[in-house]
Amino acid sequence: MKNIILLDFDGTITSHDTINIIASLATARNPRAGPIWDDIVTKYVADHADHLSSYKPEACDRTTLTQELEYLASLGSVEQKSVERVAGLGVFAAIPGEEFRAFGEKIVDRGESETGAKGGGVAVHGDEDGEAEAAEKVKLRRGLHGFLDWAGKRGWEFGVVSVNWSREFIEGVLLDREEELGGGRRIKANSINWPAGRVEGYEQDKKVLMTVEDKVRAMRDLVVEIKGEGGQEEEGERNKGKVVYFGDSTTDIGCLIEADLGVVMADEDGSKLLKTLRRVGMEVAHVKDFKGKKGLVWARDFEEVLESRVMERLEG
Repeated sequence: MKNIILLDFDGTITSHDTINIIASLATARNPRAGPIWDDIVTKYVADHADHLSSYKPEACDRTTLTQELEYLASLGSVEQKSVERVAGLGVFAAIPGEEFRAFGEKIVDRGESETGAKGGGVAVHGDEDGEAEAAEKVKLRRGLHGFLDWAGKRGWEFGVVSVNWSREFIEGVLLDREEELGGGRRIKANSINWPAGRVEGYEQDKKVLMTVEDKVRAMRDLVVEIKGEGGQEEEGERNKGKVVYFGDSTTDIGCLIEADLGVVMADEDGSKLLKTLRRVGMEVAHVKDFKGKKGLVWARDFEEVLESRVMERLEG
């Protein structure tokens, strides 16, 4: 029997989103990529706003989980346009995966972060050798490594499910956990193809992970793989293990609900994800106030999760 912890990356493992950090690697190597990236971001924001304004029902009228999941799935068209722009304009062309990995390793703050999804950005510039140099570090959400150490001692397995564009970057940030992540095998995320610079998914058809549905599919794949590793347990015994999922974004809704325990990572009670879940009728208590074993909870950081002892109750 294997109990499994699955974590989103941006805003969950890290205390902030890292897409601009990844882009800064490209702009540091090629200053001309800076304006191109800015244009990609501007067009993405405009596309998202246009989609939001035209989509029916509006957010206030989406009161069921089905309605919200349909809306979130519809955002795939917006994400696809952005991915195609990145490929067409060659922002990440000729950057090998090893460079993304080394970059992630270099800029992560090995100390624990204070909670805060808006803190700890990174400014990257070229040094005299033309290499990217980070002025600030990628911050990890407070208590991450202590939580994973605790869970590992109790036999929990863990993996990462992310719509991030670079699995290799994630590997670098989490280099301290390389063995537990199976040398990267337990990270389900996209990669940036070399030398073309296209964003590609992990599956054979290279479908990019972008939406709620994509993350649920990746979660299921990873659970099957972890449960099937290195053992001859009977199928019934293998399927008894619990799954806990941690996420901070609306793209995590499907995974949070499918898990035995879904933990929303949020800096405050009024986060976008918490508001969305409650709007569609889901109860989400703070982890310290939660007395059950299964369901949805929220926490500011991994220390709060440990202090609540919810993981121990789930084990029992």
